[in-house]
Amino acid sequence: MRVREGFLKTRCLKCGGNLYLDRDLYGWYRECLQCGRTSYIETLLQAPQKVEQEPADLKYALT
Repeated sequence: MRVREGFLKTRCLKCGGNLYLDRDLYGWYRECLQCGRTSYIETLLQAPQKVEQEPADLKYALT
């Protein structure tokens, strides 16, 4: 899945301005266009974790 740069629907926590998603040498970041507040993002998307089902007999043994 390709992540694209662009405007975000969320607002800046400091001033309520428009946030823009971009990346540079150090990784992905979001920047407010009004006040310039910048915060780097550790992960953009995490793959859903596969949850294994418990065996039925173990499930009832624990209750």
